[in-house]
Amino acid sequence: MNFNYLFPSVVAQDFFDGHNKVEKDLVNYIMKIKKKTKSGGQNWISKDTYTTLKEYDVVKDDKFKVINDFVMNSVLNYIRNLKINYDFNCVSGWFNVYGKNDFQEYHNHIYHTLSVI
Repeated sequence: MNFNYLFPSVVAQDFFDGHNKVEKDLVNYIMKIKKKTKSGGQNWISKDTYTTLKEYDVVKDDKFKVINDFVMNSVLNYIRNLKINYDFNCVSGWFNVYGKNDFQEYHNHIYHTLSVI
């Protein structure tokens, strides 16, 4: 895990080594979700970018467990490294599907103490 101390914010980068094992099945599963779940982000500039924000919570789906577990372990490593005494819980998760020329506009996560991307 690489830590970048940028101004008052510390950005950590981690890599999920097991992504090759779950990628194909998970991408197929995600595309099925996309077919049956409407896109969130109605107030986004990019109306073509598909997102499950506020429409489908991946934290509640066991199919995403291996990724959610990786994220939670990374967050634990992050707060341990910064010596933060913080009791946290994961409140939600979502995914975006990008096509050609789709984009994620500038935004922030001001209502969350920690965010994982």
